[in-house]
Amino acid sequence: MRYLEAVTQVPDWLAALGILVPALTAVGGYLLAGLNEDARDRRAASREAAARQASLVERHDERMHEFQRELLLELQVVLQRQVRATARILLQDQKTLREQGKLAHLPAEINQDSYDTGVELARLTVRVLDDDLRHQLEGWHTFTSGLDVLVFDLNELTPAKAIELLSGYLGELSGRYLAVNETLGVLLRSELGRIPDLPTG
Repeated sequence: MRYLEAVTQVPDWLAALGILVPALTAVGGYLLAGLNEDARDRRAASREAAARQASLVERHDERMHEFQRELLLELQVVLQRQVRATARILLQDQKTLREQGKLAHLPAEINQDSYDTGVELARLTVRVLDDDLRHQLEGWHTFTSGLDVLVFDLNELTPAKAIELLSGYLGELSGRYLAVNETLGVLLRSELGRIPDLPTG
């Protein structure tokens, strides 16, 4: 009888363990689930932050391209105005040399138009992102600005020689304009044909 009592009697610590183990397992499972949920939340927050950043970059990129597109269109117009204004000055100087034998002050409206287009072109040039086009425009501006003050050099020459020199400048003006306009056109066609990046899931 004592033997049976010894076998069937469960020690207190074992009975307590039987109660504690399920409780501890439940608590551990709860804590593990919480940790997994926190990790999922952090991953989701990280993905959302990355998506927001990508969206900001995409919007900035699109605004930059739109700005450059409008700038190039405006440059095309101003460049055409300036080549006409500069050619008008050179042709007027040739006419004056043929008629009077020396250069005189240009009519005010011709001078003002040349000055205004030069200022406008310089303002737009500094906003161009493409290095090649910006350098070409800077060279163009230097060339056309130099033509505006030719009167002092040309008056030292014979009328025939001065007219010949002006014809050479007209040819150079045309060549430089075509080169700059071609570069501008390539960039403009690229911007106009650009398809914005589609969002990826």
